[in-house]
Amino acid sequence: MVKTRQHPVIIYMKSYPHQCFQVECVYNIFRKLTKHSIKKYLDFLVRMHPLPKNVISTDLKQLLNIRKHLPLIVDSTTILFPVKHQQAALQYFINGMQIAGVKPEQQHTRLTFSNGQQLVIHAPYPFVHRKWLECIFLHHFMFIAHD
Repeated sequence: MVKTRQHPVIIYMKSYPHQCFQVECVYNIFRKLTKHSIKKYLDFLVRMHPLPKNVISTDLKQLLNIRKHLPLIVDSTTILFPVKHQQAALQYFINGMQIAGVKPEQQHTRLTFSNGQQLVIHAPYPFVHRKWLECIFLHHFMFIAHD
């Protein structure tokens, strides 16, 4: 029997206005709590996975006419989009490439991820669905259309 090792992929990140820790980062196989700010954690991710030189993510964002809540392209399996504005006390960054389904629930949106995990966020369904589609398009344009 061959054991396959599962590669950790970010599912979502959640910031907390709390003194003990600031960010909960949920991966497909574990959770991590950190005292670093969400901005520092995102900067670290981008430095770990530099994009190819021929791809300029700002051009792609301009092509999609994205002005607010810009997706952050980390690698081919991780494109994060923010759900709340930068000054919000509670922020979410969702990996659009790991979403398997989006479902409206009154004033909330239920996200189902590829590993079966679910997350209910207080955000309108049309907004979350549009951001998910933007991530899919960015992934296709950056990593599939350039091959």
